[in-house]
Amino acid sequence: MKIDYTQWTIVVIGLWNRHIFSPKWVADNLFQVAQVETQLIIGPTSTPFRYSVGNVTLVPAGDRLIVGAKVNTDEALTLAESIGTKALGLLSHTPVSAVGVNFGFTEETPPPEFVALFQISDATKLADAGCEIVGTEILRKLNKNDSVLNVKLVHEKTTVRIHMNFHYDVASASDAAEQLKGKLVPNRNTSLELLSQVYGLNVEEEVQNGN
Repeated sequence: MKIDYTQWTIVVIGLWNRHIFSPKWVADNLFQVAQVETQLIIGPTSTPFRYSVGNVTLVPAGDRLIVGAKVNTDEALTLAESIGTKALGLLSHTPVSAVGVNFGFTEETPPPEFVALFQISDATKLADAGCEIVGTEILRKLNKNDSVLNVKLVHEKTTVRIHMNFHYDVASASDAAEQLKGKLVPNRNTSLELLSQVYGLNVEEEVQNGN
């Protein structure tokens, strides 16, 4: 199983003033470095810039703030968490309604017992009706460690994509910051342990638990 780092993110849903997030403000107040790498995002999006320092990225949009980690280490996850909590603390008047901590994975050669999960009872009838099943999704909503964990399994052809979302409803930016503190590393560990214990899937990366 491989990690999909595009989905290793903190997403804070709210009404953000993205114009505050200039390169200098982000460098001085969030990453606390001399400068940040700035990328212009081309396309139909309200999110024109992506900022990066090392293995952590920040994408401010009008309806959400996204902080991502690009490697599976405790250091990167802790820094991403710190960036998110700093933004919530500095912009405490921002209306915020939810926080999501997300992890994504891809399994290109899933074991037969895992593929069998997607053999839903109507498959034969759909085939008899002339339908070809090109993809199947399984959604699970779980209570885990005082969190709501949404698990999405998507089977297409020979590949399975897995998305783990730890969801927290919040009433304010300060509430969101408190909910976020100390969550990323434990949630990463929970995701890996659950996928291994329940589905027999393990990450192929050299660093699995971070250093």
